[in-house]
Amino acid sequence: MGRPFQSQYSEALGIKAPTLRDVITSRTLSRKRYIGPFLVLAGVALFISSMTAGYSFWLVYTFLIVAGGAMFAPYGPFFSIVPEMLPKNVAGGIIFRLWTAKQASNP
Repeated sequence: MGRPFQSQYSEALGIKAPTLRDVITSRTLSRKRYIGPFLVLAGVALFISSMTAGYSFWLVYTFLIVAGGAMFAPYGPFFSIVPEMLPKNVAGGIIFRLWTAKQASNP
């Protein structure tokens, strides 16, 4: 019974990183500087995971969980940068046109 409970905790770690990122970026309103560090962390974690592949499964698994959370974390700020950079009267029109083009291509 102890193993499933431990795996639930390890899966929850991948959800905590984006939640922490949402709180920080919403309060500071500076989203650009939070994308790069998470992607660098993911790259380092994947590199360490591949270097330790022959030694310990749990070490590899831990670094894969860290990499997964770090790759998922910058999604929100990355996709919210475009509307913030464009003027208010332009952003809505562009997003609407992209959405209608997508809808037209998917019958």
